[in-house]
Amino acid sequence: RWAAVHVRAFVCAQNKREKPSFAHVLAALRRLGMSSGLLYLVSSVPLAVVRAALPTFTVISKQSVLGDARRDYPFEVCAAIDFGVAVAAPVYLGEPGPSSFDAFADEERRRGNRSAVHRIAGVCAVG
Repeated sequence: RWAAVHVRAFVCAQNKREKPSFAHVLAALRRLGMSSGLLYLVSSVPLAVVRAALPTFTVISKQSVLGDARRDYPFEVCAAIDFGVAVAAPVYLGEPGPSSFDAFADEERRRGNRSAVHRIAGVCAVG
């Protein structure tokens, strides 16, 4: 079993120059019965940071697929990759507040008879 996670929900800690917290992401995954497995990151947060915070998961992202070549692609192409994975994932955890990315992903997931987007409770006021 694998999941995709939109991690902007906890980047707010970085904006305050604090160490980002991944505890709420882990708690959300555990509520869904996941304590390990493959985790696709819908984010630009460095993989090393997330891998260190979630050591029981194999964390990948568009960076894992594109490598340094991702810099050659426009933002829209990278966002499209993330969107495709978010829609196709068996489980997708989105942001706690309104996000157009998550709203569109939720609609596409429903059209494809997949589960709705699970919202991650944030560690700071988001949305």
